[in-house]
Amino acid sequence: MQPLSERLALREIKDWIKNTFNISVCIETVRKLFKKLNLSRKKPQFTFLNANKDEQDRFVLLMNALLDLDDIKYGSIDIYFHDETTIRETPTKSDVWAYKGSIPLLPITGGHLKRIISGVIDIRTGDSMFVSDRNFNQFAYLSFLENFKNKRNGKPTILIIDNYPSHITDNVKKFYKEEESWLTIIQLPKYSPDFNPIEYIWKYIKGKCCNSRYYENFETKLDVVYDQLDFLESNPEEVKKQGSTVYYHLS
Repeated sequence: MQPLSERLALREIKDWIKNTFNISVCIETVRKLFKKLNLSRKKPQFTFLNANKDEQDRFVLLMNALLDLDDIKYGSIDIYFHDETTIRETPTKSDVWAYKGSIPLLPITGGHLKRIISGVIDIRTGDSMFVSDRNFNQFAYLSFLENFKNKRNGKPTILIIDNYPSHITDNVKKFYKEEESWLTIIQLPKYSPDFNPIEYIWKYIKGKCCNSRYYENFETKLDVVYDQLDFLESNPEEVKKQGSTVYYHLS
């Protein structure tokens, strides 16, 4: 059975063809016509009305200019994108295969356990680092930055962050200042999550481990997520593959 929203849209088009051209067609004919026109159903992507197009354009120009620098091309300086995501006990529903006329059931406990995953990726090299925490605040972020600092071991690094409040507190800004000998911070344009390639890593992780998947308990689910994160840390080519899906050309 087709989703109601699709059937309504196709029915409206069928009626429009009838009213405009006085030709009667069935819904299946309209669907086949769309396929011949290379059209397919796609979920819309949210775009923030608050986003500043000029800021986004400047960011794209900046990124392309940075990636043209020899120091970055040849690895003297690395560029990492940072972000966090939440893994929840209750799974997100997504499409699954089921017999026509049936309703697939996904067992849940109704629990509200969660873990925050913080991560960085370099889509040029595919290098990545992920850390799990029970909560996310400025202190958890500072702890993550300390781990990242140890990983970088003084190598010049550009870190691109979003505008989440915990990323720009006075204590965090103090860390940025103290580490500016090797660390340069660039902020993403406001309301522009799709300009951050790590968002596509989260989509990949949740598609693999979370969406419409049942686990006996939350710890088992986390183990599967951690295994997948370990896989990404050990397979930079997969990070580059998943993280390069952005509007602008970063490579």
